[in-house]
Amino acid sequence: MHKIGSRQQGFGVIELIIALLLAALVVGGGWYVWHKNHHPGAATKTSSSTASISKTTSTAPANTAENPTGVVGYLDIKELGIKVGLTSDISDAYYTIRVVSTASSTGVPAVNLYLHSLDRYPECSSANDTDGVAIIGNFKPGQTSPVDGDMDTAYPDAPLIGGVHYFIQNEQFDCSQGATDMNAIVQAFTAATKTIQVD
Repeated sequence: MHKIGSRQQGFGVIELIIALLLAALVVGGGWYVWHKNHHPGAATKTSSSTASISKTTSTAPANTAENPTGVVGYLDIKELGIKVGLTSDISDAYYTIRVVSTASSTGVPAVNLYLHSLDRYPECSSANDTDGVAIIGNFKPGQTSPVDGDMDTAYPDAPLIGGVHYFIQNEQFDCSQGATDMNAIVQAFTAATKTIQVD
């Protein structure tokens, strides 16, 4: 029978803790790299704002001659000096501002749009989705794009404010993964382009 002396072979408590910390760092670094590669716009966000939504004072019911667009309130985007009319389908909208890309011809940042009612779906919240449910984009009069061609033709309802046209484009990815019918939301954001105005 062998007696174990005072110097044991193998890992002690301190070595085990160090090994676990190193393993945690490797796993954490791997997750970070994976997350950045699967959410490429994550580094473009600079600020997140839950904008004030001002309610309209009109007592006219939605979709009447006095209120043909059904606007129930406005999303004030103070950073751009504009506001967007919201219908009941998108009345809980909020936004984040994107960093102005050096490739931007207008110098005006784009705006990612989200809905609080969709935040319960992880891929729909601003914490996890860097693109939003829709985006407020912008272009100069006469500008062309490789995807859309003549921007004035592609977005004929985009209002001209301060020398820049603003439009709303829906993201193609269904962040709720089929759990919510996104058709009404998509239609409401598409129609909201016509309601963009100076704040």
